Order: sequence, then structure tokens, then C-alpha cells
Amino acid sequence: MKTVRVIAGGTVVLVSVAAAVQPPGASITTQPTRSLEGAAAPIEAHPVDGAVLVLAFSRKSNRQVESWTHRLNAILSRPSQEHQGGLRFYNVIVLAEAPRLVRGMIRRAIRSGVPKVNQGKYRIVERDAAFWRALAAVDDASQAHVLRIDPGGRVCERKVGPVTDQALADILEARCTNEAVR
Repeated sequence: MKTVRVIAGGTVVLVSVAAAVQPPGASITTQPTRSLEGAAAPIEAHPVDGAVLVLAFSRKSNRQVESWTHRLNAILSRPSQEHQGGLRFYNVIVLAEAPRLVRGMIRRAIRSGVPKVNQGKYRIVERDAAFWRALAAVDDASQAHVLRIDPGGRVCERKVGPVTDQALADILEARCTNEAVR
């Protein structure tokens, strides 16, 4: 959310507005991402349930990103009646603004710290940081940014900051539909 000054009848009013607007026709699933090994690896939304993306824009967000990751792994790794294993989950590390020389080192450091069983859930963004920043409405790169996307790759819910029970419920229970699926 951004706070914007609106002048109405000579009075300044502060209004909070959603800062992120997904460009028409833009789908997260078509954005180029890489695996921790460096190979092309797209984000794939489940055809019914979509996906949850936990985005990291800076090293300062690590603690919040790890908390979100831990909570989501705990819930989504054991299918329940509400989450029957369809909802996909990815950690998206945006390195596009990091110097090219260090991106490989960062990717290797992340890979060495992530259990092999979870490495397939990680995606690296090396281009178009502006798209991802706009999509996640990034005001503070030191915060975790969590997106729920529908099957078509469009954002249907956003959360910023540390994981809370309410934020987690909002992400998991978001009503995400894809007109093509109906």
C-alpha cells in the first residue's frame, strides 16, 4: 500500500491505495526464472489452485522469507481437506539488481543452505526487477513479499512483512479463479 495525497476541495486527504497493478495480459508464469542450478525453470501454477510465491528482494528480508517458507512448507507438505496438494509454492529470489558477477555466488550459497528436497521450489529472477517490484508493490525491500496467483498467473492476493496467522490464512484462502478453468 502507498499513501497518496489527494486534494479535494482545497483539503489534503491521505488515502491508502494498492500500488501494484498487473499489466493487462501479463502472467507471472511467462516471466523468465531459473532454478538454483541456473537452468531455465518457469513458475508453474496448479491448473485449479494456482500458486503461492514468497519473494525476496534483499538479504535483509531473509528472516521473514524463512518464516513464511517454514510455515507454508509445514502446511502444504501435508495435504488436507482444504489444501489437497494442488497449491504450488515457490521461493522467488530477485537477483536482477545484484551485480552480475555475484549472482552465481549468491545462487550457490542459497543452494548450499537449502535441503535438496526443497531446492525445486526455488526460482531466481535475473531480469526485469521493475516488473517484480511493481507486481509486489515493493516499498521496502527488507520485507518479505508474498503473492497468491491464480492458474493463469495473475495476482489475486498480496501480503508484505512477517508471517502472521491472519496473513497466512488470507494467502491460503484467497479466492483465485481463472476464467478459462470455469
